Amino acid sequence: MRAIVLWLLFAGTNLASAQSLLNLSSAFPALVKLTILVNESPLLTTLLGTANNCTFLAPSDDALTAWLQTNRSQAWIDANISYHLLPGNNPTISLENTTHFLSSFLTNSSFSNVTGGQRVEGVGTQNTIFHSANKTASAVTLGDYLSETALVSIIDRVLEIPLDLLTTMTQTRLSYALSVFNAARFLPQYSASMTEVILSSSDITWLVPNSATALANFQDTNFTTEETFLITGYHFVLGNIHYSPELKNGTVLMTCSGCRL
Repeated sequence: MRAIVLWLLFAGTNLASAQSLLNLSSAFPALVKLTILVNESPLLTTLLGTANNCTFLAPSDDALTAWLQTNRSQAWIDANISYHLLPGNNPTISLENTTHFLSSFLTNSSFSNVTGGQRVEGVGTQNTIFHSANKTASAVTLGDYLSETALVSIIDRVLEIPLDLLTTMTQTRLSYALSVFNAARFLPQYSASMTEVILSSSDITWLVPNSATALANFQDTNFTTEETFLITGYHFVLGNIHYSPELKNGTVLMTCSGCRL
């Protein structure tokens, strides 16, 4: 009697007993808190219950416990978990030795001004890392499990939603850039209209003048108000986000001041 064993090979993936994204805790004991949060939210229940051909970066119970120590509104929880769901299959092996900026299902305009969904940076290293706001690093602890409708990877830290421009400058300690803004009288107390254009626009690429030299140029030169706004606007590209892997020699960008870069 001969027995023939057929092995079904998934390149770099594992089976998670065909679990629904609404009931991941039955296959992964580390996702109990996430399962509760999802099923308590009508928005998340609909989003994850209808998701198909997606990648879900599932924060572990320990990650959520730490994150929830800060009081979070339901709207913030909904937006944040939406940020962990990515269109398409993105196995960790596809990120090896490369950097990708992956779109997400975070499209709520109260939390994101990025067309196609706020992005998360995926970096393939010895342990795959996903970067979010302020370079928050979330490492994959258990990766590439197939559920009914998505590829699931468990991460050790909750992704953080990117905040507004001035808050981000403060959090990332871009002290020279803040001083440049102040010297250029570009902050809200000086130029409400110009600041509103930048801060309320979607899809912005900012080339940050964060150096002592940049600050000295603004402090030591007697620019007119118009010249100051033109120079400051020259550091902003509106209408499209240009991620670092896309910037190559010969790339031409149209800046907020109307000049080509």
